[in-house]
Amino acid sequence: ICSFRHAGGRNNVRLVVAYREGVANESLVMEVKRRIARIDVEMLLSTGTLEQLTEARPYCPLPQALTTERPDRTAAYLMQGHVAVLLEGAPFALIAPATLFALLSSPEDSYLRQPIGTIVRLVRYFGGLLSILMPAYFIALCLHHQGMLSGEVLSTVTAARRMVFLPLPVEMIFMLLIFQLVREAGLSVPGVLGQSVGIIGGLIMGQAAVSANIVSTVVLIIVALTGLGNFTIHDYETQLAASYFRLALVLAAWTGGLLGVTVALFLSLCYLGSLKSYGVPFLAPLSPKTYARGPALVRGRVENGHEKTDYVNPGRRPV
Repeated sequence: ICSFRHAGGRNNVRLVVAYREGVANESLVMEVKRRIARIDVEMLLSTGTLEQLTEARPYCPLPQALTTERPDRTAAYLMQGHVAVLLEGAPFALIAPATLFALLSSPEDSYLRQPIGTIVRLVRYFGGLLSILMPAYFIALCLHHQGMLSGEVLSTVTAARRMVFLPLPVEMIFMLLIFQLVREAGLSVPGVLGQSVGIIGGLIMGQAAVSANIVSTVVLIIVALTGLGNFTIHDYETQLAASYFRLALVLAAWTGGLLGVTVALFLSLCYLGSLKSYGVPFLAPLSPKTYARGPALVRGRVENGHEKTDYVNPGRRPV
């Protein structure tokens, strides 16, 4: 069903609330329509603005709805009981609800065979964890737990930082900011030139910073691995949200070592567990555990039959 309605802006833009009758939960559909009905702004032109006006926690760094411009992905979520919102003149669709595993997944996972799709998905999860945990873990070991490092590694880190005047945590935060700066500059330049700006700018800035004794080579390698792991996350808003958790873990490692990292991770998991997207827990179907047959961390096997995505509490399946 496609429900046409006014978007709530003074520029008379219409939107479509699309869902599958009999599959999408009625309470979810009503919640989406209720949040859209509350919109009263001067101008509404993009799905990004629509997402911000309808989200429950405006200060949460993680997106609470999935944004995609792929028709196949939108259709797949509609068949599973989600609700899609299409704005007139906007190339993106807003899909609700969104979970952490939906933000980390890719449409290509279902197009690959199960062994290959599982490996690609696990590599993506590993890259995301690597990009968030590696800088904090390195800071904690070098500052508070030198005994856990071998003599060769410790001497390498010491020799690389012999002429560097910045403290190690400040050096790490500085390089993370420089990496983000180079990345945003590459995205702002149109066409193939943007990729060249990112690659050449990163190489020149990294080499110049090492030669000027501003940063060490070890920190440069850690930041480069962090950036590569962050690129495995397909959703751009989730990539930016990961930088908030990465910075919080670095500060926790600076002040408390591995104990501080553990406490920060525990608080982050508690925060993620408290989030809900249009009434659906953000960590579903892993927490709370649901009765879905398909696993959350690996790609399940494609089988005949009707497999329900039960964390959105779908209705009956039409025969």
